Amino acid sequence: MAHRLSVDTLGFLPALLIAGGAWLVGSGCLHAIRDSWVTRHGVALLSVLVLPLPFVLPFFGEVMKLLYLQSVFGIPTSAVDTEVYVMYAAGVYPALWCAGALLTGTGLVGWGRYFYWSLGGKFYESFVVTVIVVLFLFLALYGSFGDSINAAKKAASAARHEENPNQYFGLAGERVCVQPIAKSIPIHNGPLPTTRPLVVFDTTASEVWLWDPKTGKALHTPREKIATTEAQQGVGKCPASRSRG
Repeated sequence: MAHRLSVDTLGFLPALLIAGGAWLVGSGCLHAIRDSWVTRHGVALLSVLVLPLPFVLPFFGEVMKLLYLQSVFGIPTSAVDTEVYVMYAAGVYPALWCAGALLTGTGLVGWGRYFYWSLGGKFYESFVVTVIVVLFLFLALYGSFGDSINAAKKAASAARHEENPNQYFGLAGERVCVQPIAKSIPIHNGPLPTTRPLVVFDTTASEVWLWDPKTGKALHTPREKIATTEAQQGVGKCPASRSRG
């Protein structure tokens, strides 16, 4: 019974820590903005923060797409199709990280103000506040964009273990077997492997980019020169190679 109680208590611990952290950050933010220029110009400040979002969110989404495709697969972003709304959704992720970092930095400043911490003048206080906010924003961007690279590594690992990669903000890699339609086809970074599955991402472009899990190289060739079939899960060879073996 005591063991059961301790396990249940530990299960609530993360929720309690999150709730306590949220209370500390929220209270610190209130201390920071109370009787300050933020409260006097709140509407104007909110407009400045909200109006750029339609441009910032897709930009963040494109950066995450770039890091995902280029860091591991070596595939250009223009070679993979993604819906516009997906780029907005992807951009929300780092934007939330930045908002959390900004609130956390503001909360620290607010608690400092509450306890009357003085750094020897308004100039030094402003300098320290700026450094804290910039540092937290940098850590937020580093963490959110680093998640794209980690997701790409996990996708590559899944392909090497003969499984389809998980979808990541509309980027869904698929293992396919490739067969050339013509005897001789132009292929960059060739030759074209036909005995083992390759990874391809959704595209309507005339050039198809393929990633070889065995060599880690990206290849591309004209779409009309090849035929692709879905590879079986858990199978490391394509049907043609198994029939010969």
